[in-house]
Amino acid sequence: SGIDPGMLHIFSVDGFTTVSVSDPLPSAGRLNISNYPNPFTEETRVTYSGAGESEVTIYDQTGREVFHQYLGRTNGRSSFMWSAEGVAPSVYFARISSGSMVEVTSLTVVN
Repeated sequence: SGIDPGMLHIFSVDGFTTVSVSDPLPSAGRLNISNYPNPFTEETRVTYSGAGESEVTIYDQTGREVFHQYLGRTNGRSSFMWSAEGVAPSVYFARISSGSMVEVTSLTVVN
């Protein structure tokens, strides 16, 4: 079995939590995810290059899903806004999939 590529993995040992992201297998392209501003207080614009049906899931450091949105069919550069309303200041992980590509990036919410 092993670790699936492009996946967010949460490990907890003796009360310590480790978050890791396995690299996706080489594909026809990259999603080239970026977000601005980062860190941010209220909202950030996440930009990516997609080709196909796209969706985003945002996780907190414990692996709990805090946001999910179907982004539709994309072809080229696309973006969406994510509001930090209702979440605590922390580091979050946005997992975007588009077609056969999957990438993860970190989003930092501050006071």
